[in-house]
Amino acid sequence: MAGHLVSKTNTRLGKTRPWMMIANPIGCAMFFILWIVLFPVTEDYNGAKFAYYLVVYLLYCTLITCYHVPYTHVVDNANCSTVV
Repeated sequence: MAGHLVSKTNTRLGKTRPWMMIANPIGCAMFFILWIVLFPVTEDYNGAKFAYYLVVYLLYCTLITCYHVPYTHVVDNANCSTVV
């Protein structure tokens, strides 16, 4: 799905650069947010902790995918154009 969205993107910056420029800093922020403990360490908040980390982890995975798919496209195109 990310590859389809990237291939349909058409901006003056190109197809891949906007995806990489937006997904990279937000993905890095989500990685650090994964390690922040927002709830006290007790048994009372297990459901809330699970929901929080599930949402943050899914956002992190989505953003990293939105970075890696365009990056792979750029690297593959660079390798194909230099091979004679």
